[in-house]
Amino acid sequence: MTSAIPALELADLHSWHGALPALKGLNLSVAPGQAVSLLCHDDFHRSALIGAILGLADRREGSMRIHGTEAIHLPMERIYALGLGYSHPFPDVLPSLSCEENLLMPSEQGTCLGGGLSLAEIYELFPTLHEVKDHSSASLAAEQRHLLALGRILRTGVNLIMLNKISEHLGPDNLGLLSQAISQLKAQRYTLVLLERTQAYVERLVDQCYALSEGQLFSSEGSLP
Repeated sequence: MTSAIPALELADLHSWHGALPALKGLNLSVAPGQAVSLLCHDDFHRSALIGAILGLADRREGSMRIHGTEAIHLPMERIYALGLGYSHPFPDVLPSLSCEENLLMPSEQGTCLGGGLSLAEIYELFPTLHEVKDHSSASLAAEQRHLLALGRILRTGVNLIMLNKISEHLGPDNLGLLSQAISQLKAQRYTLVLLERTQAYVERLVDQCYALSEGQLFSSEGSLP
């Protein structure tokens, strides 16, 4: 039975960067176990949306609910505590530790949550991490570090995950792994929001595509407006 409460719900969301309007009345509802893509060509509006959701915007107005809890005025650490995880373009890994030691380290995201995936489940999702589990993280290829950072997030117990341009950092083989992982995570009621610049890769992975243009969100049936 599908929960009536969205995992992420934005209603008339506005944000500002200094005095400059960035988001102009966004509305979005993402159900538990759903994957959506938010497509945006320019970094300013993509960063504005990320900042608004993570509590980093200079100013926000409107409503942002995570699993039914209003979070529009909450700071970042309390937003993470609601079950939100964020995978950014600069992987959050400790180069002095091995791949597996990184997975076992607590993350800054969702540190008060329980119920994260086990090491065995992470390795099942991303076999390439098991192959390099004893390798120093500093020696890993860039795309392996991105999968490692995502694995660390999944270990924390978050269930709503934003992935920022992750497809741009993975080669064909690991994109295939990510595709399989997204399908498995959706089946386990994880909610995923993919922030991308192009639709080509993500359209077959997600339930709905949206386009973010000039601070507004549109249902996307093709290219950005």
